[in-house]
Amino acid sequence: MKDKLRTNFLVKNFLVLKTRLFFRPKVISFSEVLNNAKRVLIFLPTKVESFPIALNHLNFFNSFFSDSQKFLLLPFDGEGFSSNLFKFEIISLKKSYLNWFSLPNKRFVKKLRELKFDITLDMDLERSFFNAYLSFLSGSRLRIGVKGGWGLPFYNLEISLSKDGKYLDELYDSFVNTLKRLKSLSNK
Repeated sequence: MKDKLRTNFLVKNFLVLKTRLFFRPKVISFSEVLNNAKRVLIFLPTKVESFPIALNHLNFFNSFFSDSQKFLLLPFDGEGFSSNLFKFEIISLKKSYLNWFSLPNKRFVKKLRELKFDITLDMDLERSFFNAYLSFLSGSRLRIGVKGGWGLPFYNLEISLSKDGKYLDELYDSFVNTLKRLKSLSNK
C-alpha cells in the first residue's frame, strides 16, 4: 500500500510539472465569461465530511448561474443523492472512468471536453489534486478554486479563504460571498 501512495505522489508531481511547463495561458474577460456562461461544472468535495455542508450551498449556485446549464460532478456514484439535486445534471464518477493511478482516463476527459464548459467551480475546500486536474482537463475558460497551492494552470481564479478557527459552513459562506462580490464588480 505504501508503494502505491508513493507512486501516486510521484505521478501527481510529474503531472503538475508537465502541465505547468507546457501551459499557454489565454487572456479572458472575467465578466464576459461569468455573465455569458452557457455551461457550468461544479465539483463537489471529495471528503465525506464536507459533502453535506457543500450541498446546503448549491441553491446559491443555482441562482448565481441561473441562465446556465448546470452540472455537478459527484466524487462517487450518487444514486442516493440524485433526487435532492434535480436542478442539476449529474455526472457521477465511476471506477471505470479512472486509470490505474486513480486519475481520470482519456474516455472520461473526452466526455467532459465534449460538454464544452465555460466555467468550472471547485467546491472542495481541501487541496484536491483530482478536482484541480480535472478542472484543467475539462477545457473550461474560467476555472475557479480555493487558493492553496495549485494556481495556474489548474485554476485561473483562486479565492483566498482564512481558515483560522472557522467551521466549514462559514468557509462556504465566505466562498459564496466572494463570488457574489466579484459578480457585482464585473457588472459595473
